[in-house]
Amino acid sequence: MSSDIQVQRASEADIAELVTLAARTFPLACPSSTPWRDIQDHIESRLNEESFREHMDSIDIEFHLARDSNGRNLGYSMLVKSTEGAPAFSSGVPLELRRLYVIEEAHGKDVGAALLSCVERRGRELGRSWIWLGTNQANSRAIKFYEKHEFRKVGTRTFPVGGSIERDFFMAKSLELS
Repeated sequence: MSSDIQVQRASEADIAELVTLAARTFPLACPSSTPWRDIQDHIESRLNEESFREHMDSIDIEFHLARDSNGRNLGYSMLVKSTEGAPAFSSGVPLELRRLYVIEEAHGKDVGAALLSCVERRGRELGRSWIWLGTNQANSRAIKFYEKHEFRKVGTRTFPVGGSIERDFFMAKSLELS
């Protein structure tokens, strides 16, 4: 599948597709202990069309869509260029990878790697020193994926999902070329 994956920057015309992908993929990142109602509340309040539209209007945010050769949406990423909230563990200018979500049937088929490659390329184009993200401490699949791609745990935080408080690892990767 990897040669069939195309990653492109999303535009306002893609908002409906992003909303659909978000609703479909966000639950996959939540641990089984997160109540379904809290997941639904999060989707309805933070992953809706209005939220995506606001993000699209920001010069600090970019979305990228991964599609197969038939144009089917497989996943998306969200980059935040603002340095607000970045963990203070390294010097240089960071880039936040706020979301990297892939539909379940595309897991293990290099879609995440294609999106991450795009993120890293954009980070270097923007002159960033490192990429950081938060991922749920109970999401072992995501943690293994990021560690495979040379991300390291650098801290922790809490993250609200509906009425639940989840625990995330901060993970980071240098973009310095070796």
